[in-house]
Amino acid sequence: MTKNILLILIGILTVNCSSDESQENSQSSAKSSFSFTLDNKTEYSSIHDEKVNGYDIYPTTWEKRQITNTTDSKYTISSSVSIKGEADEYYHYVDFNIVTSDKTLQVNKTYDIDIEVALILGLPLVKDPAVCYTNASLFVRDETVGKVQIISFDGETLKGEFTISNLSNSNGYSNIGFCNGVQIKERFFNITKGTFIAIA
Repeated sequence: MTKNILLILIGILTVNCSSDESQENSQSSAKSSFSFTLDNKTEYSSIHDEKVNGYDIYPTTWEKRQITNTTDSKYTISSSVSIKGEADEYYHYVDFNIVTSDKTLQVNKTYDIDIEVALILGLPLVKDPAVCYTNASLFVRDETVGKVQIISFDGETLKGEFTISNLSNSNGYSNIGFCNGVQIKERFFNITKGTFIAIA
């Protein structure tokens, strides 16, 4: 009898722990966010589902790392995004860094985005007569410039606004490829109205 009661208690505790973890993940997703506009016409926003077509989806997060042999720190902001309001069969990942010698990020200060590692994979594009394909990975070029302003930061939740201009659909290659028999040309994209709430 005692053994049965003990097993029931363990079962209840396990269910409660799983429920708590699920609630924490749900709350973390709910209070984190990431959105931006591409070329002032397509809105993208973060995904809060746990999975999309079998891929794990995570809330918007930030992580701080010390850069070896320097006084600089690197803050990495990461998120999954999709076209706002549209069902999407792809998994899209946005990742960029802020490198600074500040001991912590300063509110109201504008930082350069570490463009060398800005990464936007397989971003879906709204069909455009001038574009043969409907999605593209965006890469940095010499012309690319990124800025992020820190709106608030309490050591756990990081809020900011950002822009990145002159991202290219070419990863430095002159021959990007073909689509429907037509050679794809290099095109530049601008990200504006970027905002995020990232959780440590």
